[in-house]
Amino acid sequence: MARRVSERRVSRTSAVLAVVAHPTVQIVRFLAKVALAWFVAPDVFGEVAFAGLVAWGLGHVVTLGLDETIVIAPRMDGRRIARFRRLHHVAGLTGAAIVAALAWPLYGLADYPALSTFLLVVAPTVWLSNLSVLPTARLVRSQRFRDLYLVDVAGVGALSVTLVTAAAAGAGGWSLILAWYANALAQWTMSSHLARDLHVPGNATTEIDDRDLLRFGRHCAGSAVARFLVGHIDRLATMAGAGRRALGVYEPAAHIAFAPSYWVANLAERWLLPALADRSDGDADRVLAGALHGALVTLIPLHVALAAAAVPLVAIALPDTYADSAAILGWLAFAAGARCVELTATTGLKARERGRAVSRLAAAKLTLLVGGVLLAMDDGAIAIARTVAIVSAADAILSTITVAAPQIRTFWVTLLRGAVCAVVWAAGFSFAVEAIVRAVNPSPLLHLGLLGVLGTGTWIVVRVGLDGERLRADAGKLRSWLRR
Repeated sequence: MARRVSERRVSRTSAVLAVVAHPTVQIVRFLAKVALAWFVAPDVFGEVAFAGLVAWGLGHVVTLGLDETIVIAPRMDGRRIARFRRLHHVAGLTGAAIVAALAWPLYGLADYPALSTFLLVVAPTVWLSNLSVLPTARLVRSQRFRDLYLVDVAGVGALSVTLVTAAAAGAGGWSLILAWYANALAQWTMSSHLARDLHVPGNATTEIDDRDLLRFGRHCAGSAVARFLVGHIDRLATMAGAGRRALGVYEPAAHIAFAPSYWVANLAERWLLPALADRSDGDADRVLAGALHGALVTLIPLHVALAAAAVPLVAIALPDTYADSAAILGWLAFAAGARCVELTATTGLKARERGRAVSRLAAAKLTLLVGGVLLAMDDGAIAIARTVAIVSAADAILSTITVAAPQIRTFWVTLLRGAVCAVVWAAGFSFAVEAIVRAVNPSPLLHLGLLGVLGTGTWIVVRVGLDGERLRADAGKLRSWLRR
């Protein structure tokens, strides 16, 4: 499949929106989920969250990988768009029927009294959410980051307003389902409206031309399903092994821990993947090496600090009924940091059209995770979270080696420097926390403040001391880019 070379340059405004849009959305969504915890008991939260996980998992299957296929396709014409749209409709309706069918065997279970009803009601969201995938992918292909930002804001705005309003009105777990419908409708309406003016060239492709694209899409869909299972099998195991209340406690911890990694996944899909696909191999390798270096020196320290802040953060953000979330959050923060590195590496593989390698890596991680989680189930949610962190770290290392091996001369110095900075920062930060925070024994709010100051100060010292040349070069590029 020929590499598509974009004819347009990403503007400063578009790039800024690509970077800031998802954090804005995640902050609003995070606040809405925190607010929900104050209105809904953990057992109810766990039951409705499980129904949502089932629907969300099927949603990864029914996309058929076409969201990423459209971004890298050499050509998109009217015939191809129409065919992909038909495939999405059929797949979405099939997924909704499967979710609804799963409700019947679960009817009448004493431990899960409302689960079958939740599944029946949430089933149509599989099809509804799938409607926005194609127009959103076309916006990504065209690098319309401002429009993508509007799609995100519309979705999270509808979700948050519906969620908080319904929960405050006493809707309980149903408030989350209503919010999912509002989110899907808003994103479909906005994405379809904004993509309506995209140019569609004449029909120049054939169904034979689609075969490689659909094969690539199947690899991407398989990888997405494996990533979903990797990211959520811990919650499924928690539900199966410890019950709905344990999942209700686990869910907010996972939401907090993985919030930054959701931003990284969004940024990788909407900015890094098109940017790498638009460059020659040598230039793309240098960009990818820089992205992996940035993940090591920035995102790993961020998640280590998040793990350190687990206890005061849970004490401030969640009611006492969710106090057990703190220990879970500590381990999941480490897992989320490793996932950021893995996401960056696998995006490089996708840009090189190595879909099979992506699928194999996802399958390997899933195999390790399934085995580890099965062994940890009897020991409770904390043991499951610890297993997730260990497997995620191993997967990040393996993914980085896979993408870097063909061009090791381009990567090894940059990656080694980033890894050393991350390790030295973690050691210095841990020592500072042990020496200062433990001695002061602060309140939760002051505790968070001290962690922020210590983490930032240590990071500046380590970067200037060990990676000063790269830091100054990045700062110079940023200043030059901002002056354009």
